[in-house]
Amino acid sequence: MSKQLPPLPDGRASRIRVRRRLRRDRLTALLLVMLVAVAGFHTLEQFFVHDTYAFISPESEAVNHEPMIADYAARYGIQDYKPWLVAIVDVESGGQGEDVMQSSESLGLDPNSLTTEQSIDQGCSYFATLLDKAQTLGVDFNAVLQAYNYGAGYLDYVAAHGGIHTQEL
Repeated sequence: MSKQLPPLPDGRASRIRVRRRLRRDRLTALLLVMLVAVAGFHTLEQFFVHDTYAFISPESEAVNHEPMIADYAARYGIQDYKPWLVAIVDVESGGQGEDVMQSSESLGLDPNSLTTEQSIDQGCSYFATLLDKAQTLGVDFNAVLQAYNYGAGYLDYVAAHGGIHTQEL
């Protein structure tokens, strides 16, 4: 129980209590905001780090290729991009068929002319090349994602038009 302050002349005791209560309430509010911020960050971290495939359609078979994607991503030094590579498989083929990354065309071959392993190898290699070129040109990551479909020349185009991929480009 808190101590009661003896009454002071001209109502100062109640003002002191009000100030103390305000300080306590402000501290409580600050702690609450910090707690919500930390909880929010933790939730975002869970979504983006631990549940990296939450954005892939549930019926997709793309995640079945994750072990092979991880191996080839590590080979090309792009292991941090593994969730994006799995997402590319999801978008390109849903994880079905042989050329799951639709990467045969990046070699100048006919569509769907690679085996699954060749497709993942080439897709990871091509993505690594795009990342390197984007870094050299100073363009954003969204341009890399778009260039996977448009071709590496798109990165030059983005660089010449501000360095940031937009819908208008």
